[in-house]
Amino acid sequence: MASDAINGPLIAVLQNGVVYAKQGSIYGAFATVWSGAKQIAVATDQAHGPLIAVLTNDGNVYATTGGALGNTYWVHEWTGAQQVAVATDSVHGPLIAVLTNGTVLAQQGGLHANWTTEYTGAQQVSVATDAVNGPLIGVLHNGTVLAEEGSLQGGWVTESSNIQQFAVASDEWDGPDIAVLDNNGTLRAKQGGLHAAWVYQSDGIEQFSLAAGTK
Repeated sequence: MASDAINGPLIAVLQNGVVYAKQGSIYGAFATVWSGAKQIAVATDQAHGPLIAVLTNDGNVYATTGGALGNTYWVHEWTGAQQVAVATDSVHGPLIAVLTNGTVLAQQGGLHANWTTEYTGAQQVSVATDAVNGPLIGVLHNGTVLAEEGSLQGGWVTESSNIQQFAVASDEWDGPDIAVLDNNGTLRAKQGGLHAAWVYQSDGIEQFSLAAGTK
């Protein structure tokens, strides 16, 4: 699920390999947008509209942005992926990251943008972006979370270790948000910079979700 001030809420669901999506109202009807997927990722911004990426059963990544749901033009982005993550903002445009055989690659600015190799040896990737701070990419490598911000060629900062799950978000006022769930079930979060201090949130957590707001 995602939302922006102009286009409203975007909801996508995956059921028996079929992707359905709707935007503009939670009371609207779902449109069928893809068949044969095993993962979906969505984002939206007020300039570019909905961004939807699908990972097919055979490891291909396709993405579409800006079109009317149910009548979209899909771009083949990658072959042989295990995960796809997306984000978008009104200035920098669509950000797409793929994880393929431990290597994270990303592109931003358009569905036909050039790919940049970001990291090797990852088990998970999460992305965010905002109009002021640009792309934020996080990876999980053998229980350690690392992140980079501001450029697809930015430097990596080691964030935390002994982690089972993490997520990133970003907004133009407060900058990067990172949350990590360690192997003991403790949730911590930081905001404002990759070197910000961690703030304890709660214990006994099994799963969490993270999003950044607007002002």
